[in-house]
Amino acid sequence: MPPGRPVTPVASRHQWHQVAPASPQVRHVAQALAAANRAGLKVDWNAACANDLAGRDIVDVVNTGVTPKARVRARVTPFLLFQDGRAEEAMNFYVRAFPDARIVSIERHAAGGTDAAGAVRLGIFELLGQRIMCADGAVRHEFDFTPSMSLFVESTSEAEMKSLPDRLSPEGKFLTPPGDYGFWKRFAWLQDRHGVTWQVNLAHP
Repeated sequence: MPPGRPVTPVASRHQWHQVAPASPQVRHVAQALAAANRAGLKVDWNAACANDLAGRDIVDVVNTGVTPKARVRARVTPFLLFQDGRAEEAMNFYVRAFPDARIVSIERHAAGGTDAAGAVRLGIFELLGQRIMCADGAVRHEFDFTPSMSLFVESTSEAEMKSLPDRLSPEGKFLTPPGDYGFWKRFAWLQDRHGVTWQVNLAHP
């Protein structure tokens, strides 16, 4: 279904709201679409799932007749700029350190340009469901990563929070060693060997 194409309801809006009101229990797209199906409403499943929409957005689709892809959606993604061609090495390091991680894509500079051939033009990797973008700097900058900006990792798994700082810290340094600091039961603040700063915390279940 192309963006902006109307969605044809085969049940009234009154029937829709009876079956799937925009209430707290209708939070996930699968629930909302299942409810739409029971109500006899034709909704674009692929477009909705691709945009990871919540139930209230499906209600909007039915009420406005506009498909999800016609809306402007935004997200915040960390972007890391590495010195000395270390972007790919850093991505591999992080993917090995985290239990649920992968490299999504790597775009490289071609030969003959101003940047080094094969250098990472844009790398995308994913840690625990969070996508992070990165690149190799074209020149060596005077600035680098700073502890004033950290990637904050939190988990309810005590075993994971004990081992993750050890996997991130080789050749790096702890700014705050792992421990109980009162405000958090198990917390660590470290700078890895690539200069990126991490705060790792055991969350209360």
